[in-house]
Amino acid sequence: LVKMRADSVFEISLSEEPPHTQLRRWADHPETDTPQPIPRVRIVTKDRDTCWACLGRIHSILPPMPGRLRDYISSPKENLYMCLHTTVLLDGTAVQVYILSAEMDWVAEFGVGAY
Repeated sequence: LVKMRADSVFEISLSEEPPHTQLRRWADHPETDTPQPIPRVRIVTKDRDTCWACLGRIHSILPPMPGRLRDYISSPKENLYMCLHTTVLLDGTAVQVYILSAEMDWVAEFGVGAY
């Protein structure tokens, strides 16, 4: 397993997928009865290397869903957004995980793409 120091992770927060995202997903797949919110976990680490270590640790504990890893650290978006997105299964339920460093979090909150 990947070794991590206790002071490597600054923040872990849990939220629910916002309603507009649920409705957009429902519009894409109208055959489903009602959109179910997908839980989200946001992890803020001290640096880029710790983001990757954290991803390795999560994937060693919870099985990742195939094709559900987005690496915006190696290939940032045009607005400089950087983050690792993955979806894992926890007791058969999909959970979205966002992993980013404190600096990446600042750019996401106050940078070019912030709203």
